[in-house]
Amino acid sequence: MTRSYLDGWKGLRSIPQCWKALQTALCASFFPRCDNDSSRIILPTYEMCRLTRLPCRIIDEHFRWPSFLQCENETFFSNKCPNSYTDLKFSTTIVNSRCPSQLVSTDDNRIYFHGFDGCSLHCINPIYSHEQYEEMSKIITYGSVLGLTTTLFAICSFLIDRACLKRRFYTSVIFYLNLCMMMATTGWMLQLLKGRNDIVCRSDNTIRYGEPSKSDHFYCCLSFLLIYYFTLAASIWFVHLFRVFYKTFYGLSTGMKMDFNKFHFHMFAWSIPLIMTILIFLLGEIDADPLRGICFVGTVKPVYRIIFVLVPHTICIITGLYHACRTMFILYSAKKKCENQNSRRSDNIRWALIRITFFSAAILIIYLVTSGTYFYELHIKDGNLQRFNDYLVCELNISNVLPAKYLNESFHYNNNNQSILSTNYEQNYEKMYGNVGYVNSCRQYEPPNLWFVCLQLIAIFCAPILTSSWIWTRATISTWRRFLNRQLCNSSKESKEPLRLKPYELIANSYQKREQIQQGLYVPSLASNHNDPVDMDINSAQSQSVSTNFQQNFSALLNRRYAIWAGNNNNNNSEN
Repeated sequence: MTRSYLDGWKGLRSIPQCWKALQTALCASFFPRCDNDSSRIILPTYEMCRLTRLPCRIIDEHFRWPSFLQCENETFFSNKCPNSYTDLKFSTTIVNSRCPSQLVSTDDNRIYFHGFDGCSLHCINPIYSHEQYEEMSKIITYGSVLGLTTTLFAICSFLIDRACLKRRFYTSVIFYLNLCMMMATTGWMLQLLKGRNDIVCRSDNTIRYGEPSKSDHFYCCLSFLLIYYFTLAASIWFVHLFRVFYKTFYGLSTGMKMDFNKFHFHMFAWSIPLIMTILIFLLGEIDADPLRGICFVGTVKPVYRIIFVLVPHTICIITGLYHACRTMFILYSAKKKCENQNSRRSDNIRWALIRITFFSAAILIIYLVTSGTYFYELHIKDGNLQRFNDYLVCELNISNVLPAKYLNESFHYNNNNQSILSTNYEQNYEKMYGNVGYVNSCRQYEPPNLWFVCLQLIAIFCAPILTSSWIWTRATISTWRRFLNRQLCNSSKESKEPLRLKPYELIANSYQKREQIQQGLYVPSLASNHNDPVDMDINSAQSQSVSTNFQQNFSALLNRRYAIWAGNNNNNNSEN
């Protein structure tokens, strides 16, 4: 009888630290030592009972201790007696204890799963199903490949015709914005190259946290560095973009020349993320996120996510949208002025307004979705962990020896003096066990719905696609056509496709080559092979169409700038 009762406690072997302390108390209670000299039984002590409470706190939360293990019972546990059971040895010690299949053994008490001392969650979090991990992996794969492809296309579109980067400074800003998004997307793709486990798991299959640590953490830290540093840098370039747009369009509408201190733009964009990244490394707050297959800041301690991620990104979004509104106001005013004067310029301004409005609204939606889903995930996180914890407790199958608290604390009596279970506790009990009154039938655990994570990932990978959309223009198609013609047809000759220069650029270029023109080695052309792939110049349609009148007076305009010295004409004029 005693042996069968003790077998009912074996479920606690799944909690190694609890079983280590409890088996001593059970042995001392059921098989006490006898003092041969005094012929007395040596009872277990209060200290022995107290040592079971912390590692076995899961019993305090879900069950009731039997009377012979209630420490306040002085009949069994005396405060005056010394502990004589410190030298006991068992055939099944903590080494032979085994955590539940969903958990892994660990000596790191900082990652003990709640109530299961000696055990930690597997690095591939068992709260979620294998199918859910596969679904997340597909979204990350498709999203990262698409994001990398689009941003790489945008970068290449700038690089094949580098002269376009010098025309307007906002083209350089968009170039660096795409570069940052490409690098951040590479951080997401790292799990596809090295595998999820190499990034989020340690050698003992526990989850990585508090990196960098002494163990191998290179890929985890690399994943964090690529995603965090370049995402924050992209947010700062987002602010720069609309600052540059505002100053550029303000200058075009007023006729003022706007100068940009490029050093300041680069200094802020690269130094601020660097400082924040170094601080996170020094604090050691890089944690693995197995569901997303990356390492990031604040996965374990949300306060660091708020300080280092949400606060700086919120500041950038608000500042960028402020400059975007100013830019839209400038463009709207300019459109009103030229509405009845120049329809072509008005169309350009209207198209610029549409693009800026769409980009600003899309970025705001992405920010709201990613932030909102994060706070929602944070809100339900404890509930998901508690449901999984209740499931593991039920699977211990120790209710035959330890009555559940729900049963002991929730009975009330009806008119016939029969004990029944109250409604609230019945609901709680039924969540943990399948049928009320049948403790041995645990309800099947159901993983939480991850719709919000899917939505968040889709929003994240929409960002690089959105930044690359700035070069989805006809000018980009023309740039690639000329590039392919040069590479495939005749690499030594420029494409013959005429793309008009602005008049003042044509005069300036001719002036720089005045000596070649004088010697007959160069003939000025009214076409240009460089065009702005962003296509946001509100004067482009008018200025790039060189009129017939300008062509007829081109030579005279060059003479006025002394680009060409007509020697005979000058001599004739001096003689006259």
